[in-house]
Amino acid sequence: VRVFAHVFDEASRGTLDAFAWNGLQPVVALQGVENVAMTAAARGTRVPNAHPVTTLVWHQADDAPCARELGRWVARQAGLDATQVRVRPLPKGFRGQRGVIELWWPPSRDAAAR
Repeated sequence: VRVFAHVFDEASRGTLDAFAWNGLQPVVALQGVENVAMTAAARGTRVPNAHPVTTLVWHQADDAPCARELGRWVARQAGLDATQVRVRPLPKGFRGQRGVIELWWPPSRDAAAR
């Protein structure tokens, strides 16, 4: 499974970079961490709406069990209760890819206050 992580600020990137991703290989591979606010600014587009809590989005139903387990792992890595991590399918209208899970990390408090 390929994980594409999305953050809204560089402090959050540091948080995700500190996770023990190598321990999940070869089953799960982090494809990178994208700062969606910086990407939107560079492209002159709107910043995506932030999820209120850490959210994993699976693209294909076959990947839902992996996404749920990854959600528990992310919660442990971040020191969160498992209920603070949401796992959901890709919204209707978006075209998904097999073997892809998106990790959406909410903005840090400092970034959210801006």
